[in-house]
Amino acid sequence: MGRARFQRLAAILIAAVGLASAPSFGQAPSDAAAARALFDKAVALGDSGRTEDEIAVYNELVTRFGDASDLTLRGVVADALRKKASVLGQLGRSQDAIAIYDEVVARVGTAPELSLREAASDALLSKAITLGGLGRNEEAIAAYDEVTTRFGSAPELTMLVNVGAALYNKGATLEKLGRREASIAAYNDLIARLGEESDGSLRELTARALFNKGIALYKLGRHNEEIAAYDDLIERAGTASEKLLRELVAEALFNKGDTLNRLGQSNAAKAAYNDLIARFSSAAEPDLARIVRMARGRLLKR
Repeated sequence: MGRARFQRLAAILIAAVGLASAPSFGQAPSDAAAARALFDKAVALGDSGRTEDEIAVYNELVTRFGDASDLTLRGVVADALRKKASVLGQLGRSQDAIAIYDEVVARVGTAPELSLREAASDALLSKAITLGGLGRNEEAIAAYDEVTTRFGSAPELTMLVNVGAALYNKGATLEKLGRREASIAAYNDLIARLGEESDGSLRELTARALFNKGIALYKLGRHNEEIAAYDDLIERAGTASEKLLRELVAEALFNKGDTLNRLGQSNAAKAAYNDLIARFSSAAEPDLARIVRMARGRLLKR
């Protein structure tokens, strides 16, 4: 969970326990306020570079409140564990981080409350990413599958994003292993689940999946399907204003033109390059300007 989300959670917790202002003199703070104060203390220690002290405070928080049944406290404990795991990963203690992510899932993985299910899905996704970083790719794929199995039917946006990220990362991992058919299947699963969603994060995941699918099909020599994947991406994102989506559309048009050239379809290739130039010739973004120059270079070679 990003720092901004932690800050939002802090605001929610303060409102939930009625602590918009400090407790009155002589009033003992509630357990929720005490847990929140420990969490904030740990984060501040981390921000000042005192990571071992930060970890120690997370440990204190979990020791004091780890057996609580209150929803707010369970959420703070889960957040503390995930932050601890993140810090451990940054310190190169990846195996310790994985163990903490597993602890989060064990604590809240079957909870009905959305906030706790989000914590569990975040932890599983982080575990998978950590495993991939260690080169333990089969275990990473299994963890990505667990994200999808546990949370794939959840309708909430945060859960959809995590499931989409799991499928995308699974596809990329399978591609890295040379298992391109399985990679394409993972991308197709993502596109089928999320392709009609309007949220920007989900549109980005869909576009990335379509682009990577096109690359995998190219490597398999399935060029008509490759071009169809690029066309699908262009149709979905061709009018997007977001920088990443614009770059993916430009890359898709460029790759489409190159593939059509290899197939001997020079007029269709020229049309793809010209389409790219017409769309992005006035773009200020350096990456888009570079792709436009490459497309013009292709036309000059004709």
